[in-house]
Amino acid sequence: MEKKLRLPTSIYRLQLHQKFNFRQAAAVLPYLKELGIEAIYCSPFFKACSPHGYDITDPSRFNPLIGTEKDFLHLCAELKKHQMEQIIDIVPNHMGICKGENRWWQEVLKRGKKSPFASFFDIDWESEKPALKGKVLLPLLGASYAACLKRKEIVLCQEEGEFFFRYLNYTFPIAPETYPLFIDSKGARKERMQNTLQTINRSSRRLHALLERQHYRLASFRAGGQEVNYRRFFNFNDLVALRIEREEVLQAHHRKVFDLARKKLIQGIRIDHPDGLYDPKRYLERVKEETHLPLFLEKILDPHEKLPEEWPVEGTVGYDFLNCLTALFVDKRQEKAISAAYERFVKKRLDFGDLLYEKKKFFAKSYMGSELRRLGRMLEEIAELEICFRDLTRRDLTEAVTEVIACFPVYRTYIGPKTKSPSKRDESFMQEALQRARKRNPKRESALFQLIEELLMLRLQGNKSSQRVFRRFVLRFQQFTGPIMARGLEDISFYLYNRLLSLNEVGGDPRHFGISAEEFHQYAKEKHHRWPHTVLATSTHDTKRSEDVRMRLNVLSELPQEWEACILLWKELNHIRKRRDFPGPNTEYFIYQMLVGLWPEHELASREWREFKGRLWNNLLKSIREAREETCWESPDEQYEKCVKHFLFGILDREKNGAFFDSFLPFVKKVIPLGHLNSLSSLVIKLGSPGIVDVYQGNESWNFVWVDPDNRRDVDYGELKRQLERTRVTHLKETGDLKLYLYQKGLRLRREHPALFLDGEYLPIRAVGERAERVVAFMRKQEKKVVLVVAGRFFSQHLFWEETALNLPFGGTFVDLFSEQRFSLKKGKNPLAPLLNAYPFALLYSNNLREIG
Repeated sequence: MEKKLRLPTSIYRLQLHQKFNFRQAAAVLPYLKELGIEAIYCSPFFKACSPHGYDITDPSRFNPLIGTEKDFLHLCAELKKHQMEQIIDIVPNHMGICKGENRWWQEVLKRGKKSPFASFFDIDWESEKPALKGKVLLPLLGASYAACLKRKEIVLCQEEGEFFFRYLNYTFPIAPETYPLFIDSKGARKERMQNTLQTINRSSRRLHALLERQHYRLASFRAGGQEVNYRRFFNFNDLVALRIEREEVLQAHHRKVFDLARKKLIQGIRIDHPDGLYDPKRYLERVKEETHLPLFLEKILDPHEKLPEEWPVEGTVGYDFLNCLTALFVDKRQEKAISAAYERFVKKRLDFGDLLYEKKKFFAKSYMGSELRRLGRMLEEIAELEICFRDLTRRDLTEAVTEVIACFPVYRTYIGPKTKSPSKRDESFMQEALQRARKRNPKRESALFQLIEELLMLRLQGNKSSQRVFRRFVLRFQQFTGPIMARGLEDISFYLYNRLLSLNEVGGDPRHFGISAEEFHQYAKEKHHRWPHTVLATSTHDTKRSEDVRMRLNVLSELPQEWEACILLWKELNHIRKRRDFPGPNTEYFIYQMLVGLWPEHELASREWREFKGRLWNNLLKSIREAREETCWESPDEQYEKCVKHFLFGILDREKNGAFFDSFLPFVKKVIPLGHLNSLSSLVIKLGSPGIVDVYQGNESWNFVWVDPDNRRDVDYGELKRQLERTRVTHLKETGDLKLYLYQKGLRLRREHPALFLDGEYLPIRAVGERAERVVAFMRKQEKKVVLVVAGRFFSQHLFWEETALNLPFGGTFVDLFSEQRFSLKKGKNPLAPLLNAYPFALLYSNNLREIG
């Protein structure tokens, strides 16, 4: 019987980089220990191209910018000293290929299919394009191949006896068999070799001739979407996908991770992007077998989707909890009013389902056309094997599979190489996609969708060879639906559908406008039953907005009429700030929400004001480029972007735009304290919920940030330590340090009673009376220990709780963790007002329960 794993009740995410390395991480451990944290949870720290660490080039070495082996061991020793643990973040789906630092990839480029590492990467060596047969297309050039040659941006170099081509920060090795094309068999003196290189570099023709003989073909980045012949992470040409399903690749890539686990230097693993893997279930089983550690998945679940129960994991990294908690503080009764305000402002009605369908299809065709055509080619080969499908053309098959992918309701399904029939979960999602595709395409030949259905449902019969072809299509299809959903939803549609931006979050669906207390309880009970140790996240390095921004924007759902009156006035006042009528109304609506969400509580000094405006513009620029309507990353429209920037900075000019500020400031000053209450009340729910509390760096205190890189800025731990010290010497009534205070009190209680919070029963508590819908309450119980969580919501109405009570299953003497007030509660109805007389939320605990009437 496997030994039960010890799990922390809380984890703290640290973003490691050159200015915050292993040593700096070790230095903040005393602060985190004082806060109540039990484990740190670091960003990837193996050798990589970028500071974020998700483009690893060498998984066997620590990133030298973050530290050495000695530095890492120092961090581990400090963790042990403070009785804390470490969860690491690994990236099994892909690797970075910049700077020539990926030795495996460089060997593939040098030796082609004969490289011992050729099987490590997901490369299609049998391209239908004759010029790419046996070659890798590298769409990494910033301009056309011809232009780069003409501008002498691609040069032949020699260093330490090795010859290679250099382009910007890329190096491309030269196949040894082509050396005789530019050096004689006896070699050459250094001076003569330099002259030879200079001569070749002066001739675009000679450079081209040498490049043509390599195992790769350089191309413009624009060719990636239509010609690339290796699987990528989404549409990033410099992130090449691994074949981690192969045992030799798993062992080579994870050797260091497995070694750290054997030496007990790590106590858990976060697994990035499992949806990209060929066979996620088998991969998870192998990692579990090798490490015997808790596994946490960056699995993005649709609001109605369940994590496969057979997976050997503790749960997800918490996006499902994040969205459920956010929705709890959205007033669903006001959905029609908010929708009407949005549609009147933008002067059109947006159907999110139609938008998502169009943008998924757009992204698939524009950015991943090569992968689509590969699926079409596979379908054509399969159709040739079946008489009833042989007349179907590749073009029609490609269009049909594109439609099914665009209609897919979740990121992916999980049929494995040996699955005999789809699970009920997977079958329902595939049938939903096929039904939607047929409905949207009534005139398409029915056999097109019939073939895809037979394949996905594993119903198509054939010999062993045919069955392998059929299964290969299904597995490849599954790897493709995830990237299309992620980019079409999170990175395009979320920047175009701006009804209420707090709902446009990773793992969320803006169509789900708020939930009831009963719906939250149902979610929490299910999690407690099946995934009691899942992660409870509210902000991450990938969230579009921090928890405090989302909770502030949620206030708008309570004030639809006031919000609409304000934005219509602002639209009228700010129209003169536009150039060429830009930005359009949808972007303008986005801007006003951004201002409300990020607006500082206190007046800023001139330097801080300049920095704040810079942050606003950077966030807005990223948003309009991600939306891909008037501008985009690949082809920025500089004139449009200048117009939008002019508008933003124009409306922020206090001297020239005083009328706007006269309206905006009173409104935002009303929203800010209500947003604070939302943040604090939601935090109390988080602290009491089943699972492991996740604190993203800096968010233990107030933190109003947008998407990355805004949410990855350095954290001032010196100031946080001072704030934490202040919470020890005073009881707080104002919100200045209250969030940090609540975190510390709650995390420490969790640390003292791990069984109660990780495994204790979850008991929904029913509120009754006049304001019952404005309170959420539940108990956690483990033997005689119990906590009672009570959290108010919808604070814009008022903060009075008379005529409202909680119906408790048992009574006892309770102490409020925050106010330290004592209460004698009885079984049955208990008035709510006394419990919330200090704060509009409470976390009460008791070791002395009694079932009395």
